[in-house]
Amino acid sequence: MDEHHKEFMPAEGKKPLSENQVKTLAWWIKLGAPTQGKVVANTLNKADKKSVAQQLGLVAADNAWPLPKHPSIPAKVIVDLQQQGFLVKTIAQNVHYLDVDYSSNLHSISDEAISALLDGKEYIAYLNLINSNISAQQLTRIGQLHHLLRLRLDKTPVDDTGLQDLTALPNLQYLNLYSTQITDTAVEALLSFKQLRQLYVGQTALTNEAITEISAVRPEIRVFGLTSKMKDFQAATQKVLKNQAKQAKP
Repeated sequence: MDEHHKEFMPAEGKKPLSENQVKTLAWWIKLGAPTQGKVVANTLNKADKKSVAQQLGLVAADNAWPLPKHPSIPAKVIVDLQQQGFLVKTIAQNVHYLDVDYSSNLHSISDEAISALLDGKEYIAYLNLINSNISAQQLTRIGQLHHLLRLRLDKTPVDDTGLQDLTALPNLQYLNLYSTQITDTAVEALLSFKQLRQLYVGQTALTNEAITEISAVRPEIRVFGLTSKMKDFQAATQKVLKNQAKQAKP
């Protein structure tokens, strides 16, 4: 379900439980939701054992943290971001990266705030700039945040040219462009995000044909916001295959 849908949970942009957290909760409920006792005292099948062990940090998760480890986050980085109006949270107890959120502000993001982001770029993995009215010049600087995994630009004036400035982000896995000004011209830029896995493009000028082309070339990307018809998908797939065949000819 699109995260902008009124029935999407949790609401207000909060991060939903991971698949592993859901599996661990399901295992706990299946046992009768005990409040005490040792895990080893309960019966664990192979799948449950893996989920619980990963949740407790006893083994690496399938989607283990993909960025270099930091021993800590400098307090100055957090304070400087907070002084510029950002809500700052750590990703997890043993993951020394930041989730930085500007969405609660009612005014356009300032150049000083962008500078604070750049000063802390080694520690910022999640960034929410929804409704920030970010300028094209400021967006160019966001392209320097090389550790970004998640970026929300929904309801901003980002266009095709601005999106091109972000293609230098090597680790980006999640990109929200809901209600921005991108068009079909953005397809090439979107395909260049090698690690991208989730893309939100609802309420944009991106056509169904462009969406199906992205899905055909990069099927690992989950695209939300528009519904592609099977006929459109097949046509886009054939187009891609024809282009690949032409390129393969000597």
